[in-house]
Amino acid sequence: MNLQSIIVASLSLLGRNTDSDTVKEHTPRMTFWANEAVREISDKFKQSKLDVVTLTDSEFATSQLTSECIKVNRVMDGSTRVKFNQDVNGSGTFVCETTASSVNVTYEYAPAMLVNLVDVPDLPERLHSLIPYYVVACERVGAGDGDTQSAASPYFSLFNDKLARLVKSSHRGEPDSYKLIGY
Repeated sequence: MNLQSIIVASLSLLGRNTDSDTVKEHTPRMTFWANEAVREISDKFKQSKLDVVTLTDSEFATSQLTSECIKVNRVMDGSTRVKFNQDVNGSGTFVCETTASSVNVTYEYAPAMLVNLVDVPDLPERLHSLIPYYVVACERVGAGDGDTQSAASPYFSLFNDKLARLVKSSHRGEPDSYKLIGY
């Protein structure tokens, strides 16, 4: 589901037209809310990635990773776990206790922002269908009248209930291993 389909699904849930002019009119506001939903989902799941990075003098920088790094969880040299620490607290440089030239880094990341209508959320595909509920709830809250604002509650509930079910059914092996199962 790309950003355009999220906006179209949101407009449909709101009972509004989904023609190109209507989509264009609502794109800036709904893009903001879609990005908020992606962050909310990502925060619940602690999304992680594995990247291979080249070490320079046993160090790597978070700028070498393919996504914005929130937290480095594990560094591996093949099948051996490598001890690591930040060079300077708060810096983006990590020192590893290995002589290897490259290591596998598992890290929590912040999903990329949705900007263009063709952008796809950096989340597992099964989570994309939650985003329109959040967008609709935000649209209704921002409407400014009591009747419309009270109609936001069911959409926030749908978003949160579906998200809670997914979190509850997710399997967590090691602290840095998060997998969605049983959706």
